[in-house]
Amino acid sequence: EVGEGCKGRDESAIVDAVVALMRMTLGRERLGNVKKGRVTRWEENEFSMGAYSFYGLKSTTRDVEELGRRVGKEGAYLLFAGEHTNEEYQGSVHGAIISGRETGEEAWNLLNGVDTGDINDYPDADEDDEEEDEL
Repeated sequence: EVGEGCKGRDESAIVDAVVALMRMTLGRERLGNVKKGRVTRWEENEFSMGAYSFYGLKSTTRDVEELGRRVGKEGAYLLFAGEHTNEEYQGSVHGAIISGRETGEEAWNLLNGVDTGDINDYPDADEDDEEEDEL
């Protein structure tokens, strides 16, 4: 319903409304200054038409971990979140929320100088003799 109400609205108005809600929820201090926001309109995109991801027949848990693996080098990481990175709730809002929280925590830690390792780290294939679970 909220998404439908955003159709046709100016991007800056949507971003302002979301930032105001986040400040109300999190507090101004915790949110800080928002420098930029972006509204995706994937439900209107001619190529996706609101599609969501799904795992192929031979997909494994390692494939899901790879989709959420951060890339980059120390001090310059790109983090990924979304329903496609959550094995248990893939393709759902639950998966997106859980993934967003986990990745947000990872980002917060990195910004504060605490690198606990990628949340999607797994042993090298040579070290792991167990078979991967198919999804």
